[in-house]
Parts: sequence; structure tokens; C-alpha cells
Amino acid sequence: MSRLRFIPVDGTAERQLARARTEQPTYAGGFDPPPGFQAQRRTAWLPAGEASFRRAGEAILGWQMHRRAGMRVHAETPRASAGSTVVLGLGLAGVYLVIPCRVHEVFEEPARLGFSYLTLPGHPECGMEQFLVELAPDGSVQAAVTAVSKPGTALVAMAGPLAGLVQRRMIGRYLAVL
Repeated sequence: MSRLRFIPVDGTAERQLARARTEQPTYAGGFDPPPGFQAQRRTAWLPAGEASFRRAGEAILGWQMHRRAGMRVHAETPRASAGSTVVLGLGLAGVYLVIPCRVHEVFEEPARLGFSYLTLPGHPECGMEQFLVELAPDGSVQAAVTAVSKPGTALVAMAGPLAGLVQRRMIGRYLAVL
């Protein structure tokens, strides 16, 4: 297990991003959870239509969903791109928990937009998350967040069910802002 890292809001995020670029993902599996991992998937219906689908897809791919959900985003690229690194921050009282990730896969298809990322050392969890919006033939639009994870640090493991509650709350926030 790795250690949690915290950074103040004084510009050190660039150093954290440079460090994360050199790290290898802590998870290589897929969405079928291996032993010890938990999976969760939550969905939300969005307003119907192509315009709604495109807006939600751009919010996901351009990191706006994360920002609107209260995360700080320090990404290598302005849009999620396969292989790029992002350091997210979730803060309280001017100090942010460092949440490093590597974009694994990007979906830019006529009826499917989004991406998945893998955790990097220092992330509170070990696993992957996928953020996706889909446009059905009838024009309905559904957003989904899927996570496969287990505690990535001893502190998170000691938090027990509280860690899962925090993850569920963040997933709810992501869907709410779309």
C-alpha cells in the first residue's frame, strides 16, 4: 500500500503532476473485480437529445465534471487522452488530498463519450473508474460512473466503510453535476 499525500494550495500541484507522470498504475485489471475489490456502478438519466449528450460528454472529457464536483484538476492535457496523467485534489481548509490517476481509455464514438482511468501510487484507492455518457437511438441520454477498487493506503483501509461512503458520495456528485 502506498501513502496518502497532501498538498497546500500554493502551487505545488505541478510537482505532484511531474511525480505522477513517472509512476506506474497500481491496478491493471478490468471491470470484473478481482478478489478483495469492490465494484459499483451508478447511472443517471440526463435530458434527452444530441445537445445534452454532447454537453455531458464534453464536461466529462474536458475535466469539468470533476471540477464542478469540487475536485481540483491538474491535468497534462486539457481533455482526457489515453496515457495522460492527472492529479486530482479533494480539499478541506486549504489542504488537498493528492489523487493521481492515468487515463487508460478514451471513448469518442457517435453514441458514447467518456474515459476510464487507473489509480497511481498515492491515490486513496487502488483500482479504476470509468465516466461515460451514452446516447440511445430513441434520443435518451444516460450517464454512468463505474468503479472497481479497494483501499490503496493503510489509512483508507482503517477507515473501513467510511471510505466506501466517501467514494459513493463522490460518484453521486459527479452524476449530479452532469
